[in-house]
Amino acid sequence: MIRLLIFYFIFQFQFSYCQEREASLVFYDNTKVKGLGEIKNNIIYFRLSNTEKPEKWDYDIAKGLDFDGMGYHERYEYIITDTYKKPYLMEVIEEGFINLYRDVSVINSSSGFGMTRNTVSLIQNSYYIKKQNEDKAFELSFNFKKKVEKLFGDCKALMEKINKKEFTSKNTLDIVHFYNDYCGEYEEED
Repeated sequence: MIRLLIFYFIFQFQFSYCQEREASLVFYDNTKVKGLGEIKNNIIYFRLSNTEKPEKWDYDIAKGLDFDGMGYHERYEYIITDTYKKPYLMEVIEEGFINLYRDVSVINSSSGFGMTRNTVSLIQNSYYIKKQNEDKAFELSFNFKKKVEKLFGDCKALMEKINKKEFTSKNTLDIVHFYNDYCGEYEEED
C-alpha cells in the first residue's frame, strides 16, 4: 500500500510539473503571452499553438510562467536565492510584503542488487522567502533564528511568537501569512 501511495504522488508530481498545459509566458515588464508551456530542468518550454515547435526560455528573457485552466492557477518565477548560483524557477505560494516560494525536488534512492533492486522516490519541498525590496530569497530551514531576525525583525508581534516557539521553521507559511496580514507596511503613493 505504501509503495502504491508513493507511486501515486510521484506520478501526480511528474505530470503536474512537466506536462504541457495552457500557460502564459511572463516577461520582466509583466507583459504576458498566452500559449502552451511546460517546465523541465529549470527551463521553460513555450509555444503559441500546437502546430509550433516549443522554444526554450530561461531567466535571461522570461520572468516566469503562469498556468491557468480548469479552475486552478499556478505561477512559477525565476528567483535569485542564497542557495543556487543562477536564478531558479520556483512556484509562487504567497505574494505580499513578503513572498513565499516553493522549490520541489524529487530524490531517488536505490537499494538492493540484482533482480531485487528497489527504487524509492521522495518529494522534498524547500521554501524560500523574499521581501519585496530584496534581491535574494532565503531558505529558512538553516540558521532559522538568524534569518528570521534579519527578515522579520521589524515586526515585534511576530518575533514574540517566534521566541515563544509558537512559530518554528516548520510554520513557514503561517509566518509569511502573519507578516503580510499584520506587519507589512504599505508604501505611500505620491
